[in-house]
Amino acid sequence: MHNPFFLRPRDPKMSIISPDYDDKACRSKFFPQRFWHYFKDRLIFNSIDMDKFSLDLGCGSGVVVQRLNKAAGVDIDFDKLYYLKKNKKIKGYLVLADIRYLPFKKNTFEQIVCSEVIEHIERDGKWLEEIVRISNSGSNVVLTTPDYGNIYWPVIEWLYKIFLPNGYADQHISHYTMKDMVDILTKFKFRIIKKHSLFKSVVFINAVLESQRKI
Repeated sequence: MHNPFFLRPRDPKMSIISPDYDDKACRSKFFPQRFWHYFKDRLIFNSIDMDKFSLDLGCGSGVVVQRLNKAAGVDIDFDKLYYLKKNKKIKGYLVLADIRYLPFKKNTFEQIVCSEVIEHIERDGKWLEEIVRISNSGSNVVLTTPDYGNIYWPVIEWLYKIFLPNGYADQHISHYTMKDMVDILTKFKFRIIKKHSLFKSVVFINAVLESQRKI
């Protein structure tokens, strides 16, 4: 299929296996991708305190961990962490780990960001148990994930496969809706502060952990 010029990704290296994929996405020459990341990142940064001791879960080579003043970044991809270490000034440290088995003590972080990650792992709740374990009561948590509760994201995903065949579209093994996310977080004693459907296709939730006791 011949892509229109303005929709055509010009960088043949723009693949999820590239260490700088996430870093480049927010400056992508592929306008829809750049536009998407701009608004998603703006929502995140408007919901967090830049000076709190924070954790960026599944940070990849993205901008969140790059901009936070006191942070740890966790990812399972060594190459992306190495790219950050060599090319960016991180005001904290980087950890190679699975977000379901985190090497941190209880009550470590004041703030956690987990953006576009949970759709890539099994839907067993282990990731949220770990967030609860390493958070303080009152910790601020920001989560985003594609919204499979309406037609918009599946259509975007279909288009994504056409225009960015080396992207993440085929990597989503767990599908969530806004209701799913609210129900899960409420069960784990989070109080929802803000929820938003970005372009009616991405679940954005800002919540506070009120209690570490699960039900």
